[in-house]
Amino acid sequence: MWDFLNTNGGAVQAIAAILIAVLTIVLVGATLRYVHLTNQIARASRLQAESAQKPVLTFLRDEAATPEIPELMDHAVKGTEMLSAAASPMRIVNIGSGPALQVTWSITTGESFGGADRTTQGFTPYVAVGDSFPSWSVTHVKMAGLQFRMELECRYESLSGTKYVSKTVVDKKKVVSFKSTSLAKES
Repeated sequence: MWDFLNTNGGAVQAIAAILIAVLTIVLVGATLRYVHLTNQIARASRLQAESAQKPVLTFLRDEAATPEIPELMDHAVKGTEMLSAAASPMRIVNIGSGPALQVTWSITTGESFGGADRTTQGFTPYVAVGDSFPSWSVTHVKMAGLQFRMELECRYESLSGTKYVSKTVVDKKKVVSFKSTSLAKES
């Protein structure tokens, strides 16, 4: 046997080189598959973590702070206008499973009797899960034109840095539409 290997050394080396090349190719394929599966697991893990800490901001009707219209009229009538800091008993609330960070919000009230839409904007750095804050804005409205339609748009981010936009439309004290979407994560 040793004589065969000695006389055919070049052929043995060529066969060994071919086997090493084939095994290397198989190993590269297995490694690429492993990398692909690891990326899938990492992506699923990030999605799971994000869903466990996802903030969602919307309106909450604060029944305890809802004044009756006659009560408002008794306390705030000023000619034909009513100064109303409480005509909107709505609160902005985090109903998600994680805190909302860097929250900017705007509330647009629909036009009434030919008037233009009114927009109120604000910022708060943090809204914990279940926490809320009032959306009061001091506005002058005509007595006959109390605002019944409001649109809330909140822009915020989660702990992971994913940015979200939620939009809520309230018409006659009822939420008629709600949409929350995540924006592309900035690199």
